[in-house]
Amino acid sequence: MHDVIEIGSNNERVLINPNGAWVERLDSGEGSVLFPKSTLIDATGAEKARGGMHVCLPNFGPGGESGLAQHGFGRISTWTVLQQDATSVTLELKVTEGNYTGLVAELQYKLGEKSLTASLSLSNSGAAPLRVAPGFHPYFALEASEAAVPVNGESFNLDELSGTEYREAESVELITATQHIIMNTENLSTWAIWTDQLGDYVCVEPTLGGNRFLESTQPDEQLSPGETKRYSVTTRW
Repeated sequence: MHDVIEIGSNNERVLINPNGAWVERLDSGEGSVLFPKSTLIDATGAEKARGGMHVCLPNFGPGGESGLAQHGFGRISTWTVLQQDATSVTLELKVTEGNYTGLVAELQYKLGEKSLTASLSLSNSGAAPLRVAPGFHPYFALEASEAAVPVNGESFNLDELSGTEYREAESVELITATQHIIMNTENLSTWAIWTDQLGDYVCVEPTLGGNRFLESTQPDEQLSPGETKRYSVTTRW
């Protein structure tokens, strides 16, 4: 077990767990921006980790023929804290065995005035190319009474999102009953819009091409030896 890291103040506060580099809470003076991380029970009785925000690494969605788990191994790995101050924390994950040996992931969360930036840097210190198609998976808090949400002006009924809707955009505007959220990204322009309605949340997830690992490898997924790629999302409210 690792101690949860807290950055920010009473007005803007983030809790980050090195187990999975998972943002467990994001609170502002107006309330929770993200649905707090929780263990919920689905219709089959299975426990599901829901809430907060986690990185999807090295794949967003199913692993396909790679054999990787849904959303990869980043969210179930223990990360090392490299740096921490009052408004930011940087974590690192080095892969030393298996097919992703040589992958070095550095993830920084930086809290600003009514904003949170998550920056992911991936480097290949190994001898073979690595396939990466990451994303971020935030769970935005909703009121129990909300039945639909607008995303970039398009209304989505929550009870129709279990199958996930995908949209292409450089930025996203999400309006909920309590928050007006703007998200801007670097190198992540396919958005997955989803909820299973186990809790009061909707996920608007920036990704590199959605479920890319179900398709043939594309050039922008290739991380060559000695190469570094960067991805980020800034959420403002």
